[in-house]
Amino acid sequence: MTGSMTGGISVVIPMRDGARYVTAALDSIAAQDPAVARVIVVDDGSVDDGPQIAASHPLRPELVSIPPSGIGAARNCGIARVDTEFVAFLDADDLWTPDHCRLLLAALTGDSTLAMAFGHAEQFLSPDVPEETAARLHVPERPMPALVTGAMLARRAVFDRVGLFDPGIRVAEFVHWLLAAEHRGERYRVLPDVVLRRRHHGANVGRLREDDRRLDFVRVIREHLHRRRASMAGDPEP
Repeated sequence: MTGSMTGGISVVIPMRDGARYVTAALDSIAAQDPAVARVIVVDDGSVDDGPQIAASHPLRPELVSIPPSGIGAARNCGIARVDTEFVAFLDADDLWTPDHCRLLLAALTGDSTLAMAFGHAEQFLSPDVPEETAARLHVPERPMPALVTGAMLARRAVFDRVGLFDPGIRVAEFVHWLLAAEHRGERYRVLPDVVLRRRHHGANVGRLREDDRRLDFVRVIREHLHRRRASMAGDPEP
């Protein structure tokens, strides 16, 4: 990121075919206090009315369209446009709790050594899910610590130090990035508060074929182990 940074929070929303849920996601951003400075919706090749619905929301988000490239590439496109000190993310089918920004921002402004702050997430079954689909979905009942983008507030500068998400990884791109951040000594804190509500509707990105998930996680772990071995051997950073 070049140029001077301004204060406040920018939110990046990657979206593909988000017409059904993006209004609720944007409503949850609009309810934040403090208010966010910018909302950037990156449309990743939608074929539904999601882009038009997002653009007509009272928040008037900035809409950027890219060819179908995956969620990592969409987030990267949004990050490149962020000029605020802090950056947050929200998937187009999830929701922030009303205190999301207040709690995470307080953690970061209260400790200058933190690069990121996370909270807990609660899961919920989307009311529009058919009964036969709902019967196949496992929705945890209790909130859990959430090392996921939607539960994170980060300093924009951490992406300059660590790099962006790997667009070649489909479902574990954030795990890959976070392991790289930890390896480089970036610090974060997980708050006990619920800051994210994750919607289960049967078509979530995280429900891709098991073979695809396994391949991504194998690649992530292999690269992480390679970094650790190189570090222990005193080799230059990969």
